Amino acid sequence: MKFRIQSAARVAVASAVMFGIIACEEGEVIEKIGNQSVTTAQFEEHYNTSVEIASRISNAEKDTLYKLVCNPSLAPNPQYQDMAIQLQPGQNYQQFRDSRIVEIVAEEEGFLNRPIVQQILEHTKRTTIAQLYLHEKVWERIKISEEDKQAACTELRQKDPARVGPLPLDDCLKVAEGMLKSQKYRREVPEVYNDIKEKVKSSKNDEFDREDFLTNGLELYKTIKAEGGCLEDAASTPVDESVPALKTPKPGL
Repeated sequence: MKFRIQSAARVAVASAVMFGIIACEEGEVIEKIGNQSVTTAQFEEHYNTSVEIASRISNAEKDTLYKLVCNPSLAPNPQYQDMAIQLQPGQNYQQFRDSRIVEIVAEEEGFLNRPIVQQILEHTKRTTIAQLYLHEKVWERIKISEEDKQAACTELRQKDPARVGPLPLDDCLKVAEGMLKSQKYRREVPEVYNDIKEKVKSSKNDEFDREDFLTNGLELYKTIKAEGGCLEDAASTPVDESVPALKTPKPGL
């Protein structure tokens, strides 16, 4: 009996220690939404991921992105200015909170159990993987020299003296670097995509008429053609397979 009591005590102590570790890892409770607690650790993970996504999509190094978050007015266009503002903790937490509220209600109503929702999530996953991988491979090839940045900075100061003129040299160079990356990105995407395709062996089924299937074999597309007034040759538009059909993130800051 003494052994059992000691064993139970050790289990209780171990459980308490583990609970304390887990609680520590989860952070402090910020608030409760429904029956779920929102913790500092959860939001910190969300915030870190938001910054990582922004860095990858904008094709910006972290120090450049940090400057924009601190100074959204330096952004080259309203789209990136809004992105920088959304990375400020107050704005980011509000988005996180709003999403959690909707997600909780959706889960409670069984929304995620619908087959079409699962298909959409899987579709989104595949597309996101392709976008992130292609974007990373393009980013690896883009190199900007200091001379190029200096020249672009000078050009920007001349073209936009009101906005770029007052900037410190370091900030001007960062803006110039973003512009050059954006230009190089558009040129590199097709070549990188072709390199990726060469790594995967694919072969068409010569006994299958793909063009006829795409034009006449999709039941939903038949409905779309009938109700949407499609031209007969709409599905026969030549496709340039050297350029990825997926939408790649817009680069450059």
